[in-house]
Amino acid sequence: MGYGASSVKRARRTKAQVEALRAELYALVETAQPCSVRHAYYLGIGRLWGKDSGTSRRNYSVVVRELGVMREGGMLPWEWITDGTRLVRQETAFDSIEDALERTAEVYRRNLWSTQARRVEVWCESDSIAGVLQPVTSAWGVGLYSCRGQSSKTFVHEAVQQYVRQGKPVTAVFAGDWDPSGRSVPGGRPGYARKGQ
Repeated sequence: MGYGASSVKRARRTKAQVEALRAELYALVETAQPCSVRHAYYLGIGRLWGKDSGTSRRNYSVVVRELGVMREGGMLPWEWITDGTRLVRQETAFDSIEDALERTAEVYRRNLWSTQARRVEVWCESDSIAGVLQPVTSAWGVGLYSCRGQSSKTFVHEAVQQYVRQGKPVTAVFAGDWDPSGRSVPGGRPGYARKGQ
């Protein structure tokens, strides 16, 4: 049994209302930056939607969308929004023995990827998958990025900035579930490897 479209018609914001909302979001984030998108949303409760708005998923989605548009459009500095929930799991590696000796000889591990023409990394949908993949990526010195559902714009932007600094082509391998979220990833369509294959 499927669900039909909602019979409730929500009025779309006018261009002036969207610009006013973005100005309010900018002011909120400016006073608290750096902050997370969720923190910006909580700062906006009451101020943006009235004191009785409660915690609405729809209002949170508006904040996520508008802060994304603002950053991508250059209206809000990327560094004002942080994302501490998505972690990169990669073993410590060094360019030389001298570099390692400056810190400690016990943790030395040669960075075998520094001389390669291409950067290789693994992205996965959840921390549970990351726990399975980490022994393999760790053994090969490959970065493991756990998206915890959908990656935030901050997480992706920071990864891209790292690619730009290194100046190498990148191969990213993705591991995720064959559900609507997993299939929304570029390449997540029939013909690609499914979970368990």
